[in-house]
Amino acid sequence: MNFLDKTDLAISMRDRLAFRWRMGLGACLNYFSGPAAESARLAREAYVMRARSPGTTLPTEEVRRMSQFMHDVQEKDRRREYFQTTQLERTFQGQMVPLVSRVLRSDPTIKKVVNIGAHYAYCDWELARQFEGVDFLSVDFASNLAEFNAEFVRPNLTFRSGYAMQMLLDGELDADLYFMSSTCVVIQNHELRAYFDAFRRRGRYVVLNEPIYIGPGDAVIDPESLAVDRSQPVYQYVNFEGDAGPLCFVHPYRAMVQAAGFDVRYYRAFLPDFTNLRLVHLIGC
Repeated sequence: MNFLDKTDLAISMRDRLAFRWRMGLGACLNYFSGPAAESARLAREAYVMRARSPGTTLPTEEVRRMSQFMHDVQEKDRRREYFQTTQLERTFQGQMVPLVSRVLRSDPTIKKVVNIGAHYAYCDWELARQFEGVDFLSVDFASNLAEFNAEFVRPNLTFRSGYAMQMLLDGELDADLYFMSSTCVVIQNHELRAYFDAFRRRGRYVVLNEPIYIGPGDAVIDPESLAVDRSQPVYQYVNFEGDAGPLCFVHPYRAMVQAAGFDVRYYRAFLPDFTNLRLVHLIGC
């Protein structure tokens, strides 16, 4: 029996070279057009988000969605291991500890501190351990927040589930100092400015520790380049692998805090040595 083993695709060398040229040109054009298309997609998502929550507070359905999201990303065992095996100053949340400590040491009249967006509250526990004369309250959407953080409960550290903005409006969150760490990034511009206004009415200090997530095309966005009522939509890293997660924002933090009536006493935007993400540190009083 005769077997046939033959390839004859009738493709000339000229056709092969032309195809390779087109592929190379397409990759080159995508290098420039890809970030623009991604930016347009982010802008559309931000528009839809604004349409779902046009006011300064989230509607009930958005509160429910956020509560479910916080349940979905808890990963308690991995977070515990992460903080047990990593130097605190080399974690995003750990960057908050010296900022809050700096304010507490400079003003011993501070007796109440609220963390909005606590999630896994290892750093809240560390602050409460260092400052036993200060009462700390950690707030977040997840309905099981206290259970999730049971290992951190102290006489001066408690947990409360719910929507912090509504609690502020209802007069349920009085504090001398409010802080947010990796929390502002998921809040829309108009709602975040409402938070700062509420902090000013109901407290004396605001402290921020926020990542600057990288934009399309590896763009690094300077918060100082943005107008007070304009924030740049980007994607959040949703897990330890750095996968793209929900829409979040780079905000003009200094301008927003100043517009709320705070005096910005400390501001730093920088690149830590343990990550490729920049951070913003801010203390307002």
